[in-house]
Amino acid sequence: SRDPTPRPNRNARRRTSDLDVLIDGHNVTALVDTGADYSVVSGPFAAKLKKVKTAWSGPEIRTAGGHLITPIGVCTARVTINNRTYPASFVILQHCSRDAILGMDFLSDHGAVIDLRSESITLTSEKALPPDATPGNHALNVIE
Repeated sequence: SRDPTPRPNRNARRRTSDLDVLIDGHNVTALVDTGADYSVVSGPFAAKLKKVKTAWSGPEIRTAGGHLITPIGVCTARVTINNRTYPASFVILQHCSRDAILGMDFLSDHGAVIDLRSESITLTSEKALPPDATPGNHALNVIE
């Protein structure tokens, strides 16, 4: 017979792919997405950051859901993780399920090593800028 004991809902737990970061001084929970070629910010979040948009000159982007979309522009920003600040380029999508996605461009540029067992991410400090923020609570921890 089936065990009636309630089990913890695995979906209720915070996803290990979520990472609390500062982007230009604004707190945001970014999705660490190794399946994304580009790092992304949503149009509303880019507006909140008061980012200057430059024109997108690349191809349409295929979303995880399979839709083709054209970005509304690109911008640069500073991403702070555990008191280390990294330069980043972001594609701006008007409609995005998350305010920020850290894609393979950012992860590769900064030598990210993701350890799923320990729920940690290691970034190299080679391209880090001087720190300018205090770290928050992180689902993934940066290991120096």
